[in-house]
Amino acid sequence: FQSLAYSSELDSFELSLRNRWMAPECRYQGSWLAGVRFIKLDEDLLYQTFTPRGRMNLLTNTNNSLTGFQLGGDVWVTPLPGLRFGAEAKAGIYGNHMNASNTIETTAPAFFNQNLKANDAAFVGELDIQMTYRLNYHWNIRAGYNFLFMEGLALAVDNFNPDPPNVF
Repeated sequence: FQSLAYSSELDSFELSLRNRWMAPECRYQGSWLAGVRFIKLDEDLLYQTFTPRGRMNLLTNTNNSLTGFQLGGDVWVTPLPGLRFGAEAKAGIYGNHMNASNTIETTAPAFFNQNLKANDAAFVGELDIQMTYRLNYHWNIRAGYNFLFMEGLALAVDNFNPDPPNVF
C-alpha cells in the first residue's frame, strides 16, 4: 500500500503607498503604488508505504519567507454608470529565506533527517482582472480572476527525495 498527501499554505501581507488619478470625464481612473510585501509559503508532502516487511513515512517540508519591494498600478474604465472593468498588476524582487527538510521514519529503529537552509532572490508578479456592478449605494457585485506567479522558491515536490536509504 502506498499513499501520497500534499498541503500548502500561502499568507501575504503588504503595506503600499497608492496615488490615484482620474480622467476629466471620470470614465477612466487608476492608480500607481509602491510598497513592501511579506509572503510566506509552506508546503508538506507525505509519502507513506506499507509492505509485509515494514512501513516507511517520508515527509518533505518546505518553508519560504519572502520580503521585498513591489511596484504596481491599476486602471479602471466605466463604460456605463455602475459598471466598471479593471486590471491591477504588481511585481517585485524579494529576498527569500528558505528551509527544506526530508524526514524518514521506518518500523525498524531507523530515523533519517536531511535539512537545507538557503537565502536567494525571488520574483513575484500578480495580475488581477475584475468587473464590478453597483446595485445600489450599499451593494456591489464583483467578479474576477487573480493570477500569482512566483519564481525562486523551495517547493516540496522539487525537494522530495525519490531515493531514500534502504530501510527494509
